Amino acid sequence: MKKILIFITSMIFLVGCGGGSSSSGSSKDVTMSIGQPYTVYSGNKIVKNAEETHVQVTHIDGESKSTVVLVEGNATIIRKP
Repeated sequence: MKKILIFITSMIFLVGCGGGSSSSGSSKDVTMSIGQPYTVYSGNKIVKNAEETHVQVTHIDGESKSTVVLVEGNATIIRKP
């Protein structure tokens, strides 16, 4: 009986811990705002929602992330699941 109580208590504790997030950021899509910097990772996509959309991309060789800024128009970042 004591072992069952310890097992149930342990399971409740472990279930309450939840899962961690991946190091590649959020998995939700983001609608970009003009002038706001965003971090994008390998596998993410930027979809231009208007023909006159311009984005500025800053990337440093050897890093797995880049910084993008919406300069003009409308765009969405599609996060890798």
